[in-house]
Amino acid sequence: MTRYVVLTPGNTARPDSATFVADRFRWLALIFPLIWLLVHRLWLASAAYFIAVGALTLAGRLTGEMLAAQLAVLTLGLAVALEGPAWRIAKLRRRGFRESATLYADSLEEAEIQYFSNLPAPIVPESAVDNSHLRRMAAKSLLDVPGA
Repeated sequence: MTRYVVLTPGNTARPDSATFVADRFRWLALIFPLIWLLVHRLWLASAAYFIAVGALTLAGRLTGEMLAAQLAVLTLGLAVALEGPAWRIAKLRRRGFRESATLYADSLEEAEIQYFSNLPAPIVPESAVDNSHLRRMAAKSLLDVPGA
């Protein structure tokens, strides 16, 4: 089972604007860390990864230890694969999103079904309901003679 963190924008109560982040190991982030970071718009992490890979490659060439440098780059990819989802959650929180649920499900579809089936029924504001007939009835007293 995968842990899904559901984040909704802080300025809206619309459930359809919820973002589901699967908090699990990302194989694609291990194989292509920079691309994965860029796709998820983690700009600062992308820049840090790019600089770190450049520095490790340069250090490996200068010392002649390219194998050690490549292992260090692989370790960076492992860090992205493990921590990337947490970085996405942190980015969304900085943008004003708030955590509305944490679910455990086998797939994204199952997590969405769990989340949307447990939402309370929307509360319709009183101003949106036509209560004019109720106001007219309340204005009449019990002592009023019908038809008068």
